[in-house]
Amino acid sequence: IAVDIGNSQLKVGLFSQEKLLLKKVLQKGELIEFIHSHKPENVIFSSVKESSGKFVNQLNKSTRVFSVGKNCILPVKINYYPPNTVGSDRLAGVSAAVSLFPGKNGLVIDAGTCLTFNLVTKKKEFLGGSISPGLNMRLEAMNRFTARLPEIKFSKKIIILATDTKNSMLSGAYYGCVAEINE
Repeated sequence: IAVDIGNSQLKVGLFSQEKLLLKKVLQKGELIEFIHSHKPENVIFSSVKESSGKFVNQLNKSTRVFSVGKNCILPVKINYYPPNTVGSDRLAGVSAAVSLFPGKNGLVIDAGTCLTFNLVTKKKEFLGGSISPGLNMRLEAMNRFTARLPEIKFSKKIIILATDTKNSMLSGAYYGCVAEINE
């Protein structure tokens, strides 16, 4: 089982060998029960919010837990300063990229709470990247830092040339992220 505790969501993936069998978004209180019910041999844990210590203590002894972080052995050389400030989510992404696409340069884009871009070389060197506000953060910032823009939630219905405030905000936030990714 792969566990990713991000800023906004807790995601799990159930694997058999390298094949993804199930992916799910859980509430924090559901994680231990999910793991116990599937009885995995191994759990890989990545969190940008909390350490794995408390988590590891709640699992039975038949499950090995590997934590992505500053003390784990990674398939990439980290050229980031200081290296212990790189998020485990970014490390997991570039590690996956060098494993899935060996011998190739890669740009790993993660669209979560923040939009991150991470460059890894064909020589397995993580060179760094950028971090900017994600979609919901952009929408929240427009409300919080202006006098009259409303609080809105993301909607999958996006109108490019919007004719009202809500849809104009959605269009700007969404197509701003798209443009950032494309450029």
